[in-house]
Amino acid sequence: MADAYGGDDTDDDGVLNPGEQVQVKLIIGNQVGWADGQNVVATLSTEDDRIIILDDTMEFPNNIPTGGTAFTLLDHFLVFAHEDAQLGEIPCTVHLQAGIEEPYYETEIEVNITLSLDQYGFEFRVSLTLFYINCDLPQITKASGIDRLLEMTGVPADRTAGIGDTSSDLAIAQRVKTFGCPANAIDDVKQVAHFVSEHEQIDGVLDFMDFLMDKKP
Repeated sequence: MADAYGGDDTDDDGVLNPGEQVQVKLIIGNQVGWADGQNVVATLSTEDDRIIILDDTMEFPNNIPTGGTAFTLLDHFLVFAHEDAQLGEIPCTVHLQAGIEEPYYETEIEVNITLSLDQYGFEFRVSLTLFYINCDLPQITKASGIDRLLEMTGVPADRTAGIGDTSSDLAIAQRVKTFGCPANAIDDVKQVAHFVSEHEQIDGVLDFMDFLMDKKP
């Protein structure tokens, strides 16, 4: 086998993300000096439970000449990644069988399917804070991070609190029960805060924590 690559995926960026499915295709190579590959069938399997293989078989209808390669335009493996799947390489095995009668030629090749949060074609935003430069993607915010955290931990939203000082922190205020800010926060943040500290930076954070402790029943 010469190569394995991902084709069309759910958001059409060519990267398998958690919660997506992807078409996986193969380019099969036949070594020089070997007989032509006939009736080649590839089967994909894995013991990794981060993915489900929805279609595990590819067939190559044309002979693969010695020293040549082949791929299919229509046939492919179909793989789905669970929404909570851990990122990284997913080890898989491709079983190849060739021949028109027994004994068939058979071999197995180890391949990896990459599960990643990388994205292509999305707007990249840059914003300034007092000391830092924030770089992010529009569809990934502090609010989406909180949503994921609450989903994974089971903590109810009415038991949450957050603090922020810049425009990107407004997303936090949309999700938590109690939102605070230090004295150096921008006006838009202060307007939505339940608590505005008289102190700046870390002293403002500590002040907000004291406020939360005083509120604790």
